[in-house]
Amino acid sequence: MDRKHPAAVAVGADAAAGYAALAELAWELGTPFTQWWEAHPQYLRENHVTT
Repeated sequence: MDRKHPAAVAVGADAAAGYAALAELAWELGTPFTQWWEAHPQYLRENHVTT
């Protein structure tokens, strides 16, 4: 870990394949941003109520 990459994690070659598989699964299960954004109009600036 260094100042440039404070959250970096050292991963061995055997674990890297698992992380790659997890990343691929996350992409498959994720929702495209525009689809999510259209389904959540409450987050649009003009619909946001400030307190």
